[in-house]
Amino acid sequence: KSGKGGDIFCLLEADTCGHFEKKAKTRSVHNTTSPTWDEVLEVELTSANMLCLSIVEKGLLNAHLLAKINIKLNEDSFLDGEIHTIEREMSPQGEILFRIQYLSPFAVTERWKKMKANSTTSVFGIDFDTVASRETDLIPEIVKLCCTEIEERGMEEAGIYRISGLASDIRKLREAFDQGDATVVEHLIHECDVNAIAGCLKLFFREMPEPLFPRDLYQPLNEGVAIQTPEAQLSRMTSLLYSLPDANLATAIYLIKHLKRTATYYEVTKMPASNLATIFGPNILKPEVCTEEDSMIGALDVESQKNILLFFLNVNSDLLDISLDLDMPLPTSLRAGILGCPSSPLVARKAIWRKK
Repeated sequence: KSGKGGDIFCLLEADTCGHFEKKAKTRSVHNTTSPTWDEVLEVELTSANMLCLSIVEKGLLNAHLLAKINIKLNEDSFLDGEIHTIEREMSPQGEILFRIQYLSPFAVTERWKKMKANSTTSVFGIDFDTVASRETDLIPEIVKLCCTEIEERGMEEAGIYRISGLASDIRKLREAFDQGDATVVEHLIHECDVNAIAGCLKLFFREMPEPLFPRDLYQPLNEGVAIQTPEAQLSRMTSLLYSLPDANLATAIYLIKHLKRTATYYEVTKMPASNLATIFGPNILKPEVCTEEDSMIGALDVESQKNILLFFLNVNSDLLDISLDLDMPLPTSLRAGILGCPSSPLVARKAIWRKK
């Protein structure tokens, strides 16, 4: 019960990054004691154990809590992939009816494989080499457009990359990018909530059949970041970075620079480099996966994914100030040598790069 005539919305929070953080919210409904939203909110709950669902009323001057419930996410009944219809009493008043479905990273990937749009224009769920080969730049347009818009509108947005945008907005963006409709993309990229744009970017990387950092790099990177000697660690990790295929490398550097810039606004966004690495790491770093069971194990490896990305977010920016010489791609044999040799020198890749 509210009776104050304010806007009422449903807020989802999860215990991510050590404390409860806003993940998503519904649109507001006005002046009702029985609000109905009928919306789908798709959120990442990496490393979260508890989901808090709150009903909030926002008045002219402030907002106040009407009711809330906590939902344990580690309950076996929620992990079967089925849609569960749940009706629960809220505290201190009211009841809520909602549906919840858990999708493992493996299941999400398989779902998008079945939902691919026209393969001549789609970018989601498509091999990264295929996407890059269609464009004049090594960095896909979707990455540049999303990062640019986020830097223009999201640097004062608390919880950027952590709070999920509306699933309906993310779906519209995905469809526009997949259809290659530049006019619709340009309209949506400026009109959609910035959290939806951040969600679209994460979705693009998450749905790649092979992650931005190829799976065969995951274990070497995991071992490299654990090296205790700073000089040896830097040499090994940067050598592995430079061993990425050309388009992956250019995009990885672009993304790392973007996240480094985003982290500088942490006092406003509450998203320092460590939080950004926790949220973004699982989208671009994944271990070898053959089955859904393997995917479940990989989903628990959040700390390793965080540490790898955090290393690159903290590395000296000068090491990222490079541009690819398209006439001198990295030979496959050289990449194999870097992966197979723990002490591989940094010059292996730098020899075919030049300063801007």
